[in-house]
This record gives sequence, structure tokens and C-alpha cells, in this order.
Amino acid sequence: MVDINTTKPQITEEELQYEYNFFKNEFKYLKGYMKKNLDKMPNNKGYIYNGIQYYGKCKANPKHPLILFEKLENSMLIHEITEYTYKKFEKDDNGKKCIFSKSRRQKRLLRENKHKNRNDENKKD
Repeated sequence: MVDINTTKPQITEEELQYEYNFFKNEFKYLKGYMKKNLDKMPNNKGYIYNGIQYYGKCKANPKHPLILFEKLENSMLIHEITEYTYKKFEKDDNGKKCIFSKSRRQKRLLRENKHKNRNDENKKD
């Protein structure tokens, strides 16, 4: 087991500050109705706007998947993320909803665990 407190951070303090400043600047351009909706949305729903994910302020519904809405020119993409699947639905101007893509998610291991597992496999050969 890897102790998270002893691993090196993957992002530096400067990079973190840069990303935070970028977020603050982009938040100014978030549409008003989106800001209002985020105040009422649970934390497992939100929007993707200009490549940034915004999540609701209310407590998350634990039984529901993560759902993010992304407005495109003529349609809306709905991203539905569960523990094991990632689905994208496309909703056109007529309100019709169809699956755009579907993929299976893999559980992520800590970077050190991946290397350890690979080394163990190599030793078996």
C-alpha cells in the first residue's frame, strides 16, 4: 500500500496558482443562467463550459451518476459517468436524445502501484 502523504505532488504550487487564476478569469464568462442553476444543482450534476467543469453547490445524490451538460452550436452533449461506464448522449434542437458514445472505465491505480504490478509480472516470466 502506498502512503499518499509521502508521494510527491503531481502538480507544483506555481502550476496550481496558474490554473486557479485561469479558472477565476474564465468564471467571469460563465452564463448567468448556468450560475443560477449551479446554486440549485446537486454536486454530481453540472456544466462543461469553455473546457472547464463546473459542479452544483448542493449535496450530491449518492445513488445518481455524475452528469455534465455541454452546450454545442446546434446540440447539447450530456456526459454520464458512473463507476464503470462513461456515456455521451447528444440532444438536438428537437429534444431527441441518442447515444453518442459509450465506453468502459477502468479503475485507476496509484502510479507506484502500477510500476510495482508490472515488475511483479516481469519477475514471473
